[in-house]
Amino acid sequence: LRYNVIASCQSNQKALEPNDEDTRFRHGFFTFALLDLVGPARVSTVGKRQEGIPSSELRAQLPRKLAEVLKTAGAEDQAYSPAFLLSSPLSSAVLHRPRGK
Repeated sequence: LRYNVIASCQSNQKALEPNDEDTRFRHGFFTFALLDLVGPARVSTVGKRQEGIPSSELRAQLPRKLAEVLKTAGAEDQAYSPAFLLSSPLSSAVLHRPRGK
């Protein structure tokens, strides 16, 4: 079996959560960034995520997206990076999004 693990931060870092008063974020910063990349499940008429996201794309885009989210939240001075432990080839899809996202 092959497993893919994506953690919100490196082992020597601390992941941040938005404070309760900040209504812009329905999730933590990492989850918000990840969901923004994959898009809503109900965008397509079938409501399924059909377009694969290769691990290479996820590794390239998720850290940038997380940095954008932290900047929007005013927390860019406390930036952290997602950790990837991916046993699949870089071209293999590890997540799926609606077609056309």
